[in-house]
Amino acid sequence: MKSLPALLTLSACAVLPLQAADVSDLTYTTDDGRVTITDCDENASGELLIPDAIEENTVTEIGSNAFSNCASLTSVTIPEGVTSVGRNTFSGCASLTSVTIPDSVTAIGSGAFSNCASLTGITVPARVTRIEEKAFRECANLTSVTFLGSAPTVGNLAFDSLGDGVQAIVTPEERDSFGDAGSLWNGLLIVDCMDALCILTWSTDDGVVIITDCYEEASGDLLIPDTIEGNAVIGIGSNAFKNCAGLTSVTIPAGVTTIDTSAFENCTSLTSVT
Repeated sequence: MKSLPALLTLSACAVLPLQAADVSDLTYTTDDGRVTITDCDENASGELLIPDAIEENTVTEIGSNAFSNCASLTSVTIPEGVTSVGRNTFSGCASLTSVTIPDSVTAIGSGAFSNCASLTGITVPARVTRIEEKAFRECANLTSVTFLGSAPTVGNLAFDSLGDGVQAIVTPEERDSFGDAGSLWNGLLIVDCMDALCILTWSTDDGVVIITDCYEEASGDLLIPDTIEGNAVIGIGSNAFKNCAGLTSVTIPAGVTTIDTSAFENCTSLTSVT
């Protein structure tokens, strides 16, 4: 027969919520001040924010198979400074719904996201020049891949065995590298992206963002996010929206403290700025 204290302990554990994963769930190597994430406890669950530095060493790489079969992870944020995502990194992460890939990443390895059954959408940073073979194979619930740069080189079967009508959402400036809107690119349906992150240009300095430009063919209502890539938006630069004649309304986030000269000059359809 269990003692009363033991019973109370078991009862308390039974109602505790699952904790978010953290750096203690990670295995890594360090070489010359650079960290490579090599493995993760397969029992890790919930949301994981990978730090940009571990023991004062910069995280620069996510190694092959690092998170494979971590079936209880629901989201992973990769820090700025990481340049590559290795082979089969997130393969078999069945509960993964969100992966944040920083602009510093230039390559996505073969099979990196294969069989991420819960993943519905992903954004490929502008600096990615190659997506290796089978990178997104059998991501059965994937509905869209947003590309912030020009069309990368794509390995065999990178987008194989997806559902019907998966979209390649591309910036208007780079659409020529993909093809005509409505046509197929590597089996993905090409559509123009009018989301804020696709039509805005910005600069980041010391953890804050200044909006510097906007795609002149943008139209309709624009909601500027309060953060971009984890950095707070604090300013609208000179001429940022100049000649964006198709915009009808712009909502500026609460953290913005400055709007510079001629920011909305010649926005002839603009009826509302919040």
